[in-house]
Amino acid sequence: MTYPAYAKECGFVLLFFIPIGINGRFAKAYSKISAQAKDGILSQISLEESWYYGFIGTGYCTTITALVTRESSP
Repeated sequence: MTYPAYAKECGFVLLFFIPIGINGRFAKAYSKISAQAKDGILSQISLEESWYYGFIGTGYCTTITALVTRESSP
């Protein structure tokens, strides 16, 4: 059985100087997608980085998508 998994984490740089939640984005997103996989195998992993301007800074997001494969029980 194969099904898709998705995880997204974002951070913000306030006033283009003060980082908020920036450093742990990749680790948090990977933890989320690993939790979705449970005992399955992650394959076709895709990592996407995006950003956006806010009024008082810049936001950065990390998105991980993958396929989870599990052995079906008889």
